[in-house]
Amino acid sequence: MLRGGAKVFLLDPDGIYRLGMCACLQALPEIERVDAAGSPAEAWASTALAGADLVIVSVDVEQSASMIAQLHERIGCRVLAIASGQQQEAVLAAIGAGAVGVLSKRGLTSDALAAQVRAALHGAGLVPPELLTSLTGLQGGRDSGRLTNREQSVLALFAAGKVTREVASELAYSERTVKSVLHEAVTKLGARSRAQAIAFAVRDGVI
Repeated sequence: MLRGGAKVFLLDPDGIYRLGMCACLQALPEIERVDAAGSPAEAWASTALAGADLVIVSVDVEQSASMIAQLHERIGCRVLAIASGQQQEAVLAAIGAGAVGVLSKRGLTSDALAAQVRAALHGAGLVPPELLTSLTGLQGGRDSGRLTNREQSVLALFAAGKVTREVASELAYSERTVKSVLHEAVTKLGARSRAQAIAFAVRDGVI
């Protein structure tokens, strides 16, 4: 993503939190513009939403997972979910709907926000450890014990926020190989996305 070129849209029902987040986001050098809304209806009514490169959706929004899925279908933008902590089902639903990562409102710093946004703009994303450990209800047809060392290494690097190019460089693979290995791991874990595969693997202690 070019410096100063990204457009971000924030969807969160808490007006004061929106103001603070927008100020932090606007301060990032990668971001050209930040728009916000408090509800899905308000978001869809905004002309800025269609041009967003990244949308940050609070799981406190009504039917947040459905909103995330619609953003993928109608706009094709990347989506980050944001949660306050003890919202296991909503977080898992957001990941399943296609969120590339999850932000935790608890103790969120400007540096952590910047790292997550940069990762998401490059198609990567993280699920904070405090949220991963709380996802006791994660379910799926996973078989984490059958992941190869190569699959574990690739997932671990993506979990650390690396993008495909960086993973390929660190492991001395081609980017095509990295994508193939990632696909195999996601399929083997019965996950619906890279973020969900990482969540399964971390929870099961394989990365």
